[in-house]
Amino acid sequence: MQEVWDVIVVGGGPAGSFAARKIAEAGYSVLVVDRKKVIGEPNHCGEGISINCLAEVGVRPPQPWILREVKGGRLIFPNGTTIYFPKKGYCIDRPSFDRFLADRAAKAGAEVRTSTTVKWIRGERSGWVVMTERCEFRGRYLVGAGGALCPVAGYFGQRSPVLPALQYKFKAVSVTGVTGVCDDWLQFHHHEEFKGGYAWVFHRGKELSVGAGSPQDIKKRLERFCRRAGLNPDERTKTEGGPIPFLKRPLQIAFPRALLAGDAGGFTYPFTKGGVHGAVWSGRIAGEVIAEALKKGDSYLLSEYPHRVRIYPCRNPLHLMIPQAFFGFDNRIINTIGRIMDGKNYTEIPVGRFLRYFLAKPSPRILWGIAIGFLVQRFYHHSEQFAW
Repeated sequence: MQEVWDVIVVGGGPAGSFAARKIAEAGYSVLVVDRKKVIGEPNHCGEGISINCLAEVGVRPPQPWILREVKGGRLIFPNGTTIYFPKKGYCIDRPSFDRFLADRAAKAGAEVRTSTTVKWIRGERSGWVVMTERCEFRGRYLVGAGGALCPVAGYFGQRSPVLPALQYKFKAVSVTGVTGVCDDWLQFHHHEEFKGGYAWVFHRGKELSVGAGSPQDIKKRLERFCRRAGLNPDERTKTEGGPIPFLKRPLQIAFPRALLAGDAGGFTYPFTKGGVHGAVWSGRIAGEVIAEALKKGDSYLLSEYPHRVRIYPCRNPLHLMIPQAFFGFDNRIINTIGRIMDGKNYTEIPVGRFLRYFLAKPSPRILWGIAIGFLVQRFYHHSEQFAW
């Protein structure tokens, strides 16, 4: 059986659902295919979003998928020093959030089909053929929004390197009294043990999420981190995980009659690896661009997409290089940055502390680390809108 659509969207996550909604609202037929049996499950996300992301979605609290409000994030170093990133946000139930967005797309007129795995893709002069295990779909336009391992991105040779991530969840009652884990901040722990990534602790109300991203021995390192925090990994109630895009260069995201959005297009924030805001934002713009192309009968309009999303940090090579340098530091450099910035908001520059700690033991390597830390500060300040 063959079906024909104006647009086929591969991936029913935030990027795919947002793109589908915009296209359907413009009056065009759009099909969303997702390999999962239930949209959003299993979860592959730390499940935190900022107030900026909520504004992009276009809703206000309360929402059934919002579990807890947080004050922002705090960066914690091995010596216990802390830098604060104040930005109100929320811990969410990501699977419910994804279904909320998919339901909005369906109400706008999009058709969403789950348990539908893409087997192969073929380009034709008039559009695309997408073959699944059930049937063959034809579409005039194609959106790749299937995450870090999206088959559409793979077809175009645009898969990014990935960082393996693993997350354990604990009942909140089982961690009562564990030092420092139950506060109103999302915690991000930087340690040389997680070179290339970091660990996190999110208190979500009735449960605690403890996770980490690391290129090597992720399970062993996460369990060691849990024990240092006073948590028994064997008492976890759930194990979740998945690949996170870790770009070294911006991906190509626009092709003849096809666009990439969300993780498939590399729209994860280079420093925090947060991807939900980037997904809904890029998905919205991808949907708007395709709707315009359909309305005007001009597929060349898709070439405007990279220009419209150019402000996102993953589109800037320098913004990709700086966090990679920071994530490669050893504990000596990390702790020095922590001592200089301890208890401060990330926007502050405590010159007196810098002179005290650096002049005590001058070191080119420490100075290099501080310089990179300053660049991270500037970079974050100018792109905070998308940070998580």
